[in-house]
Amino acid sequence: MNLLAKACLYHQLQLWTDQDTRNKYGFLYVGYTMRCYYWECVEMARKFMLTAGLVVFRPGSTLQLMLGVFVSCVYLCAFLHLKPMMNMMDYRLEA
Repeated sequence: MNLLAKACLYHQLQLWTDQDTRNKYGFLYVGYTMRCYYWECVEMARKFMLTAGLVVFRPGSTLQLMLGVFVSCVYLCAFLHLKPMMNMMDYRLEA
């Protein structure tokens, strides 16, 4: 649902400021800058990889640890480079 809603909003950029659209889908993008409207999908992909994605590897294995560290580092680098949040307090909480 989340990814589908983002795709629908991308094709109708003029509706982003419409009050009905903000009431219905605003929770997906209102906290992010307009150039990073998709960041909620990035967040969900990170959470999925760190929970369900790591289950396929043997618990406590080096590969599982390395993949978890890699996903976290890639996310942190992207977060610090793109600066997707609109509120500075969110940066402090996230990073």
